[in-house]
Amino acid sequence: MKRTHGEATFLGHFAGRGLAGAVDNSVVGTTKRKCGIRHIRTDNLTGEEREVLVIGGACSEIFSGKNLADVLRPGVEREISAMKRLEADDFADLLSIHTSAGLPAALGEFLEQLEPHLPWAASEDWCASVQLEGGTAVFAGIDLLLQLQKVRGHMRRTKVAVAERSYHGPAASSPGAPSAPLFAKDFQVTYPAPHILRKSTDGLEAEFKAFLDKYGEEVGVIIFEPQWGSSNAALPWPADTLKHFIGLAHERGILVMCDEIMCGLGRHGRGSCFLSTDLGLHIDAVTFGKAMASGVFPLSGVAIRTGTSELRHGGKGVLHMHTYAGSSQLALMAGTEVLRMLPGKLGHVKKMEAVIEERLRGIEAEHKGFLTVQGQGLMWGIVFTGAQEKRVAMGKELRKHCVEAGVWPYFIPIGGCMISPLLDVKEVDLHKSLDLLTTVVRKTLAACA
Repeated sequence: MKRTHGEATFLGHFAGRGLAGAVDNSVVGTTKRKCGIRHIRTDNLTGEEREVLVIGGACSEIFSGKNLADVLRPGVEREISAMKRLEADDFADLLSIHTSAGLPAALGEFLEQLEPHLPWAASEDWCASVQLEGGTAVFAGIDLLLQLQKVRGHMRRTKVAVAERSYHGPAASSPGAPSAPLFAKDFQVTYPAPHILRKSTDGLEAEFKAFLDKYGEEVGVIIFEPQWGSSNAALPWPADTLKHFIGLAHERGILVMCDEIMCGLGRHGRGSCFLSTDLGLHIDAVTFGKAMASGVFPLSGVAIRTGTSELRHGGKGVLHMHTYAGSSQLALMAGTEVLRMLPGKLGHVKKMEAVIEERLRGIEAEHKGFLTVQGQGLMWGIVFTGAQEKRVAMGKELRKHCVEAGVWPYFIPIGGCMISPLLDVKEVDLHKSLDLLTTVVRKTLAACA
């Protein structure tokens, strides 16, 4: 396949999101520079540069501009200091370390900043596993809770319960997605949930109780997303239903983990770091995602409410551990600054939520019956209605018009998109991107009429 631009010569050898070896700009362009949600992308085929408004980065980034500079500054200064000492062949400030050799000094301060944000009252018996991205954070949480079940003598509790249409990481291996070529996910069972394709919640409680009757003695961990991510286009769980289901699971001895990889860190717009806190959920673990270090460094993790002493006395650690889990000084320093900054930015999230909701409800009203809008905070979904084949076709048409218009939401397989801009997005940029998206939706529906 011929490439006309030098920098793109080898992109055809890359297998990432989308088709292996694809360099079509409808998959993704090459980003060169960023200013908030404004990205300068290089066309992979022609080498030409253009500005694209990116309003769907999978919730992996939250701050930009001066805010991001303030988050990164301590780590940058540490790097500069380390470079000078390295050049002098002297003792240098730590940047990273293999976890078999030691822990970075920034780890303690990070955990200290994390504690007041956790969705439970202060406890001396909580602990956190610091990972790299969403999938590993979820696995670490499952690992800790299943081991906790074992030290409590519940040896039969080896399965993980996930919701219908849930997604908790790479489809090849992570829980939630259907079985993939790598291996069958025999460790998971699926419970009924109020997902996007379910037309009514009538009978849902009875179905959930029937699930518990069948698997309640085998399940060690059940996972909920208080606000769904891409699998259900930002749909929030009904709060009362969620609380009730969590209570029913606990009655059966099942430990509960809330996956807040996407909706957490204030993105849900309810005024707290974790949505579980705002909803008053009694849970055993909560995950946080790569936005913890504002997407610059790989950093994610999971915290468990209690059981640290039980695990320690039972001789248990974290089996889902690897070289760089909690080892990067720079990532931890960035995460510490994000946690310090976050409370002061939540008011802006609420203000921008109102902007998005007003515009998206307008789109929904204009095209009533052809699409639905759902979400809260700075995480919203637009989903086309109709048969699956038609929805998917409209999704592809939407992507094409987005490329042409220079606006980039987060495209979802079901047919539609999600909007998840930076928490400090500028209002003028947000209005511009929503103007473009409105036009794109109109063109999409006209083309598919």
